[in-house]
Amino acid sequence: IEVLAVDGNITGLKLTNGETVTADWYIDCSGFKRLLVTALDFRWVDCDEYYNNSAIVKQVPYDTVANPVHSVSNKTTLAGMDSGWRFSVPLQNRSGNGYIFNNRFISDHNKINADLEAKIQSSTPDKYRVINWNPGYYKDAAVGNCVALGLALGFTDPWDANNLSLTIRL
Repeated sequence: IEVLAVDGNITGLKLTNGETVTADWYIDCSGFKRLLVTALDFRWVDCDEYYNNSAIVKQVPYDTVANPVHSVSNKTTLAGMDSGWRFSVPLQNRSGNGYIFNNRFISDHNKINADLEAKIQSSTPDKYRVINWNPGYYKDAAVGNCVALGLALGFTDPWDANNLSLTIRL
């Protein structure tokens, strides 16, 4: 998608098939890609270096010592760790697990993964994914005829991941 903008407003979106789509208002809900806001003069506020900025995440099937089928519940677990905090979210057929940390203080993914493994004891200890982000947010939720929403507006820590807010002041 190509964002067409003039004088601080989006005039259209040129799709990959060459078609141009126009609207009066545009909502950027493209997550970390921030497809629309990067085309306009949204002012980024970088949060300080002490915010967490990385996560190791993994899926754990319900077939392990720490994750047996009979322990499925509707409780998300959050716990402090030596280098950050971890979570475990029960799903229907597996749990989603992660270790949130600041890679400016510890960048050894193998150490972080080993610490997480000691708690969750998964059957796939080597299968994890690293996610990095720049903690911060855009000063204004709307610029011109574009509104940023959700991750496109900003993100500081996964602790806030289930929150979705937008305030419009007139």
